[in-house]
Amino acid sequence: MPVVIYVLAMCVFSMTTSEFMVVGMMPSLAVSLGVSVSSVGYLVSAFAGGVVVGGPILAVLLFKTSNKHALLILASLFCLSQAIGAVAMNYNVMLFSRILSGVVHSAFFGVALSVCASLAGPERIGRASAIVMGGLMVASVIGLPAATWLDQYTSWRMSFWIISGLMLLGIIACATLVPKQPVKSSASLKQEIAALGKGELWAA
Repeated sequence: MPVVIYVLAMCVFSMTTSEFMVVGMMPSLAVSLGVSVSSVGYLVSAFAGGVVVGGPILAVLLFKTSNKHALLILASLFCLSQAIGAVAMNYNVMLFSRILSGVVHSAFFGVALSVCASLAGPERIGRASAIVMGGLMVASVIGLPAATWLDQYTSWRMSFWIISGLMLLGIIACATLVPKQPVKSSASLKQEIAALGKGELWAA
């Protein structure tokens, strides 16, 4: 299995940990940002809103970009969003960080699986996809408790810095290991949107 498959799994692990780790550090964030605990809870909703609304828009903007370049752009934006979160001194900056994270998170998953399929080949695509998406499961079991532990014994900012660092490692590895790839599709954007009208897609 290509090493980059495990790198993508690490990126998915990092992103998923970031998505939910706010839940384990709500009291600390409330004190640090000077807001109520319920307001901190909205940071999770902001991330989710970015996924639902912004993700598809970003995917459209990257429609004619090669998988490798799209992967690097998205990973870089997520790395930046975590660094912004780590240095946030007020609620609005943290809110921006969470929205940007959610927008990137959504688009990254699709590009990562596309790269995974092209590198692993048809005979190993199932296993490779399982490894990449396994980062999601590991984040729930290890990433979230680790982030809560860091909040209690060091600082909530440390979790954001670590996630940003992991993403930086992922960027370097992907830039080195992912081969240059052609643009994802020769189809027009109109054709891609029209595909959403297929009943088979919605059934799946």
